[in-house]
Amino acid sequence: MKKIFSYLLLAAMLISMVPAINLSVFAEDVITVSNYSELFEASKNSTASIKLANDITVDTDAWKGLGQALGFSGTLDGNGKTLTIKGTQGLAKKLGDATIRNLILDLEITPAENASVTAGLADRVSGDTLIENVVIKGSVTGFYASAFIGIVETTGKITIKNCTNEATVEAFSNGNENGCAGFVGYLCSDKEGNLIFDCKNRGNINTPGSLVSGIVGRVQNGKGTLEIVNCVNSGKICCYGSNQSAGILGYNDYTTSVINCLNAGFVVGTNVGCGGICGRVKAFEYKLIVSGCVNIGEADASSQYSGVIGQVINGKNYEFTNNYTVGDMDTCNLEDKEKDAAQALDLKFSAALRTDNVKEDAVNATVRFKVEWNTAKTAAAGVQFKDFGAGYYRNNEFTELKDIKVSDVVSEGDTSYAYVIVRNLGEDFMMHDVYVTVKAVKGSESYTQSSRISLAALGAGLTKLYTDDSTKTVDTQAKAVLEAWGQNRKTVCMIGDSITDGVASSLGGHYSWFLDYDRDVTYPGRLRELLGTAYDLVNCGLSGKTMDNSFGNAYTAQSEYTEALASNADIVFIMLGTNDADTNNCTVSGNEFIAKYKMTYFASAEAIVNSMLKSNPNAEFIIANCPESYRTTESALYTGVSQTRCTNTQINLTIVREWQKELVDVLNSKNIKTRFFDMQKVTGAFSINLDPYTYKFSEVLKYFATDLLHPNDRGYEMMAAAVYSELFALK
Repeated sequence: MKKIFSYLLLAAMLISMVPAINLSVFAEDVITVSNYSELFEASKNSTASIKLANDITVDTDAWKGLGQALGFSGTLDGNGKTLTIKGTQGLAKKLGDATIRNLILDLEITPAENASVTAGLADRVSGDTLIENVVIKGSVTGFYASAFIGIVETTGKITIKNCTNEATVEAFSNGNENGCAGFVGYLCSDKEGNLIFDCKNRGNINTPGSLVSGIVGRVQNGKGTLEIVNCVNSGKICCYGSNQSAGILGYNDYTTSVINCLNAGFVVGTNVGCGGICGRVKAFEYKLIVSGCVNIGEADASSQYSGVIGQVINGKNYEFTNNYTVGDMDTCNLEDKEKDAAQALDLKFSAALRTDNVKEDAVNATVRFKVEWNTAKTAAAGVQFKDFGAGYYRNNEFTELKDIKVSDVVSEGDTSYAYVIVRNLGEDFMMHDVYVTVKAVKGSESYTQSSRISLAALGAGLTKLYTDDSTKTVDTQAKAVLEAWGQNRKTVCMIGDSITDGVASSLGGHYSWFLDYDRDVTYPGRLRELLGTAYDLVNCGLSGKTMDNSFGNAYTAQSEYTEALASNADIVFIMLGTNDADTNNCTVSGNEFIAKYKMTYFASAEAIVNSMLKSNPNAEFIIANCPESYRTTESALYTGVSQTRCTNTQINLTIVREWQKELVDVLNSKNIKTRFFDMQKVTGAFSINLDPYTYKFSEVLKYFATDLLHPNDRGYEMMAAAVYSELFALK
């Protein structure tokens, strides 16, 4: 005991000899500013931590930006306030290891004399910079102008999250190609992990130069990596003097992933490399991934333009998967040799048209593609057309379509036209995209140009339609077909629980509406946008409800079910079962769950189907299985749900998914037209590039809310794109 006391006494003596530590030196001194004078003084400190107390207006060329000539490596918390800047300098000339957050920038920026780069938030980034929850309004004008950042230098790294650009960008050109965009004009970072996440460009971007986009203009000359995830462009992107324009990424020669992005804007270029998602991309030394992207806008240029990717050159180190377009070609993939031939021929593909009644008989469908080329260039180059062809991919296997007819070539001035008509497409064709190829022969060499045309283009309000009826003009025929679609619109009714309802979307449910193109951010809302004029969609989902009528929270006891019956739906999409698996806090599971609830689950499902058939005897049904849940025993503490309940829910969800698949067979055996949709595959770990046994919560949260059960906006958008492409493309 005495020995222990001696040790304690010695320890106390040693501690008393250590100088007292002033903990206040570790505290960050925050400078709160209320007016321009205070902000200007604070801007002289390049490492300051600044917080806005009021809205502030800067209306003088004396403003030199945060950190002034030294650049800024501190923190600016806008505190939700608006900083208005009118002059030659945006928020900062350069950002180092800086953080900018919670800020509204209202700008009117015009270039200073001899300024090489002009941007609203920062001309350049040279360190690790975080930008989040920032909205930019107004206008930015200048050489290679961008609303957020002009150039991310080799030493720079950016993370931009949950930001919006509403400013108009007018970018001049002095002959160089730095790029201009809503967010980043030019990125050449040598650092890994550059990220632009959950960002929207709503501003119009105009330039006579090249490399223009709603999100990133140019990515090149760096050794790092960039992810553009869950980003949206709805602004007009106009590259009216040169090349490479796109809704999301203008030009890429870098290790880049473009994941689950959406373009709803009009993209126009006067030369080559114009796309709804990407303009011109290289995939030789670096790998490019474009996956889960959707184009519902329009892309147009003189050549090499498409709904998703305008032009691919230099190599095959790319991965394009699950991309969809509603109104234009999907991709125009050209190898080096083919690129030269296509540019010489000025070859184009038009949109596709269904000319037969494919709603009832996809086997005998007819799809027509218009191909045009410049006769004068063709003759001068000594090129002849030898072959047309078409095919489609399924499970990465190519199937050639044999029944192909090429109509007579029609010439108008220097332009010739041919129509590729594809018939007898096959029973499973409705689920896939078409590849149309044209072979050209020049001397001893032959070249093939291909265009992948999404089936989404077959039913979404096209403006250019071509038919066998030569007595009608294109515009007259287009109007007639669109009017017919409007008169014969089918109604889709979505029946489900909280995931159909839209819980955890940014607006909380399907009764909330945006004022923009993406008014309803639930997955039925996204689907409604993709369906266009061909369908009406009614979302009758309601949180917490079960298929099984024996439970107190049964779907059929709700007013939403009455609304579903009144819809007289032609197509009924049913996704109910997650709450059945979780009912009564999962007091039973496994075989006990099967014995107790299987019979009532099936009886309740058939009762819903039969009631819907009374409203519309011709209705068809789609049964979707339950989406993935990431509530596991390991995540119980994270989600606040008990481990027992998590474990039992996972066991029961596996059982319910089997019931849902079996239900399709039961209904079809009773001559009720029913299809199955694998929603669990769409939302499962494999689909979002996660190992199901080692996934990290931070990765899951890219697609799901913090409860690890309900998708977020990005997850709902992924679901909508998959449902649309798999089930509705040719209906």
